[in-house]
Amino acid sequence: MSIFKKLQPLFPSLSPGHVGDMNIAHINGNIAISTHLGLKEVLTPETVGKIGNANDTVCIINPGPSARTQEVLDYLNGGLAKDGRSLVRVLANAGYGMLSKGLNRAEYFVTHHPDNKVVGGIVGLGNANLEYLVASTSPAGADPANPSVIEHLQSKGREPKIWHPHVEGVTDHGDEKVSVGTGSGAPIAALALFAAMGYRKFEVFGMDGSVEYAVDLAYTPAMTAYLQGLKDSEMAVSVCGKVFTVVRDFWPQTLELMHFLRTYPDAVQSIKFSGNTANAAIFNSWDGQKFNCGPIEEIKQQLPGSAAPAADGP
Repeated sequence: MSIFKKLQPLFPSLSPGHVGDMNIAHINGNIAISTHLGLKEVLTPETVGKIGNANDTVCIINPGPSARTQEVLDYLNGGLAKDGRSLVRVLANAGYGMLSKGLNRAEYFVTHHPDNKVVGGIVGLGNANLEYLVASTSPAGADPANPSVIEHLQSKGREPKIWHPHVEGVTDHGDEKVSVGTGSGAPIAALALFAAMGYRKFEVFGMDGSVEYAVDLAYTPAMTAYLQGLKDSEMAVSVCGKVFTVVRDFWPQTLELMHFLRTYPDAVQSIKFSGNTANAAIFNSWDGQKFNCGPIEEIKQQLPGSAAPAADGP
């Protein structure tokens, strides 16, 4: 059975660091190897929606600057949400780096398309009590000199659990296994996985991907100079009357999460983002049914009023 099957990578041609290997034979081979190992599965058809406490707050932790403030670290290390409910701290792939930047605890580590460098890094930091939730589509090389992520974890005394990403036209587990739509990156994958487990309240830290540029959107010489100075890897996006410099490769994840919330509004009761970023401006405006942040536009070097939309609005 497939959960959130409409949550699919928007741009499967992006670099492996964002979307991973989309070769069908490779993906199915990885699934076969990881399943053959006989590991426990995060979700079964009987446990969908029944694992998590809907009143707890799941904190999806990424390594962006907004997760590194002392206020955020104190909150995450405290273990209680503002309403007194428990925090469930989830390291999303590279978010493991926060354990060396002031974060002193986490309950889960979720991999989407990891490599042994990432896994080796988190194992090297200790964290024996972490639960490792590994995507069955993860690289699973059989070469002893390049062991799979799962074998790497096992060699370090960890016992990971596997979960199955759903990739339209690639994975088909029938009714025997549960697959979860994930989008392109680890933060969205972690959120979708925990929503499938039954959690409904989410806070996302360090999924930044942008910095604020200016409030004035007028096509002034300063704005023109700013636009001309953008790198090929950057784009300018206006949200809530502010312009943000956005990392172009990260923008698809923003669009995917917007699509996810619109398509499955019952899956997320509340969501909050840290930082002063385009993502925070967008997702902190979500009221459970729609975004209240006004138009979302990509600002280009065009005539006034001809900015092309970067998303389909609120």
